[in-house]
Amino acid sequence: MDITWTVSSMAQLAVLLEVSAPKPGNVNRGADFSDTGYRHFLASAALMGEGIYTAAQRGVAVSRGELSASDVRAGQTILDITKAVCGGIVSKNTVFGTVLLYVPLAVAMAATIERNCGVDPEAVSTTVDTILSATTVQDTLDLFVALRLVAPRGEMNKQVPDWSDHHDRYDIYNPEVFENITTDRLTLDRLLRESSSVDRICRELSTRYRTVLFEIVPRLRERMSGVDNAEEAIVDVFLWQLAREPDWHIVRRAGLEQAQEVTRRAAQIVEGEGTALDSLRRLDALLRSNGNLLNPGTTADLVSAGVFYRLVELALNNQ
Repeated sequence: MDITWTVSSMAQLAVLLEVSAPKPGNVNRGADFSDTGYRHFLASAALMGEGIYTAAQRGVAVSRGELSASDVRAGQTILDITKAVCGGIVSKNTVFGTVLLYVPLAVAMAATIERNCGVDPEAVSTTVDTILSATTVQDTLDLFVALRLVAPRGEMNKQVPDWSDHHDRYDIYNPEVFENITTDRLTLDRLLRESSSVDRICRELSTRYRTVLFEIVPRLRERMSGVDNAEEAIVDVFLWQLAREPDWHIVRRAGLEQAQEVTRRAAQIVEGEGTALDSLRRLDALLRSNGNLLNPGTTADLVSAGVFYRLVELALNNQ
């Protein structure tokens, strides 16, 4: 088995399956946004393949002792994929959150498979810790170049109670942010930890994928045995996760109160209140109102990472 090809191909398949599933409020094969369509995600899945392959190669090299953890250059890989997607024929911010989660996960899964550990969640999480703990200031700088390329919209996350002047110092729109990162010797791992209370993706990375590996993946195992039932499983897990906590993409664009209301509505569906199909349609209509302001993109990113892991797991089981 070629570990790098398995990991990279399953990453691309995960993006394709996740975007195809008819999740409420998201782009899927039957629903576009006014400025971003299903085709953009398909192209993004193709264009990110080389970068994920590189990440997996580095994971194998770390496991063999051919590369140190500090030389994995996660920030550079994130930047390279962002350039390939946002600077290429897509030119849309379609999968940035997904890429942030996929890169360390690809490195860690490839490394653990090479060590004959399969993709045991504890082993993968421990390997992620090794990789992220060794990140450098250059990784942080590369990440911020990538952030400048995607130019994330919305700043309502600055209204949450945990936002402080310290977070302003490293805000992507701060004109002195690169100087501040260099002066403070801010490694990527330290940035993730210090931002974990104000950004959901940072929290997931700083906790070494506790939600993805130990909550989302077990639920996917119960519902997703392969490609045949992947879409149903993805919608189910997406709603379940959305019902558990506010979506940070909604927080950023519409504020915490609106995100909490979406969580409440999702919880009603998960708990079986009303007709499921009608409730889903009403939730979908709400999330798509007002220019897709309530698009639960962070929840989709977390579920996508879980699908990535589950597909690698299934691929190994079928060897």
